[in-house]
Amino acid sequence: MENISALLAAEREAKKMIEEARRLKSDRIKQAKEEANAEIKAEKQVVEKQLRAIMNEYESEVNSQKLEIEQDSEEKCKLMDDVVLRNRDKVVDMLIEHVMNIQAELHINASLKK
Repeated sequence: MENISALLAAEREAKKMIEEARRLKSDRIKQAKEEANAEIKAEKQVVEKQLRAIMNEYESEVNSQKLEIEQDSEEKCKLMDDVVLRNRDKVVDMLIEHVMNIQAELHINASLKK
């Protein structure tokens, strides 16, 4: 009987050891997940910081190009305005001359039907 009691006691002790090992394993897995999540979060912050830096650099380049294009457009518009002002009188005179000096002709494709 004593052997059976010792055997049962040993079995209970083994169960406790197995449960403790399972608990420790579960705790280690939980801790590993937490550490992995912390590493992921830290890496994500680093990547986001790099992305923001790249976006800021790109944005400044775009803004400088936009400013350059706007200045170029303004210069071209001023040049066109100057050309219009210089040639306005010539164009008005040319239009008046063509409107006033009309010569009536029969079009080449028109035929006189009798």
